[in-house]
Amino acid sequence: MTDVAALHADDILKVPPASPEKLFSSAADAKKEYRALARRWHPDVNAGDPDAARVFAHVNAVWNVAEQLLAQGMWNEPNVIAIKANDGRNFRFRYRRHHEFELGDLYLGHSSIGFAVREEFDDLVLNSSVATKFVYDTAKMEEECSRYLPTLSAGFKAGDRTWVIYKSTRDLILAKDLLAHAGGKLAPKHVAWIVSALLNIACYLEWARKTHNAISLDTVLVSPKHHTCCLFGGWWYSRLVGAKTQALPTRSAAIAHWPADVMPHRPAGGILDLDLIRLTALELLGDPVGTRLAAAGTVPAPMLDWLRYPGSFQAKVEYARWHDALKKAFGGRRFVEMPISPSDVYGKD
Repeated sequence: MTDVAALHADDILKVPPASPEKLFSSAADAKKEYRALARRWHPDVNAGDPDAARVFAHVNAVWNVAEQLLAQGMWNEPNVIAIKANDGRNFRFRYRRHHEFELGDLYLGHSSIGFAVREEFDDLVLNSSVATKFVYDTAKMEEECSRYLPTLSAGFKAGDRTWVIYKSTRDLILAKDLLAHAGGKLAPKHVAWIVSALLNIACYLEWARKTHNAISLDTVLVSPKHHTCCLFGGWWYSRLVGAKTQALPTRSAAIAHWPADVMPHRPAGGILDLDLIRLTALELLGDPVGTRLAAAGTVPAPMLDWLRYPGSFQAKVEYARWHDALKKAFGGRRFVEMPISPSDVYGKD
């Protein structure tokens, strides 16, 4: 426990109200430290201090946020979130990067990825628990495909959030973070193998008769070291082929051109996943529409034509068409090193 009562007024006032962990030393000590600060800065006992009223009001504002976090079972430290589950269990999640997404918060850890989903979307969490039960035809198929799909590590309620934590590996970088690190644009030779990896996943989904419906920079993790991709996010929206669509993220609904009143009646199909792979690739190339890329001539024409002009509705057919386009664009297949590591993007562990 820190002697917070000894803090200078300026040190207290520069703490953002939304970051109580920067004032209080821990979740366990927060209430005691708040009381100590309230006694120290209460205007009634500091009549001669011109800063007292302002500091007291600021301390209360910070404490209000702290109380909310404590009630939710969440307490942030720099790159660590302490979580108290509703069943009494305690978790500490160390993360490299935090992002908000439409349903809540995403925490990218060293060997796991955590999603804290707001309780109004518990039906989508339940849907994801069904969607991520994967089946395989052979042991070889399982060995090849399972590494690119999520494996549940933990799931629990904490306050008004449902936590879903999947296993991950240290070589993975969220596609959104990779693109930002690269300055908003990746070279076509790297986008080529990323698309190949995503189409490989799409072929498995087609075989399993599943749709994902949320392939994006926010749901795909990339391994520059191994030239692979993992689809760990977005399973809230997955459906069996032919089943009624339950919900879609805003980006997917926009590309599908499905009005909100049509969505619950529209049967799920693999075409949306193929369209989302194309869009993700164009985003990685720095031009979601592709018109600037066509004018610049920086992307080989066979590759850009596949990305801009959809062909069939079948993943296996598109996988073959894609590799034919790559052969015309780049010649024979070869491994092209991508000199970016997770420590380059997220810093040293």
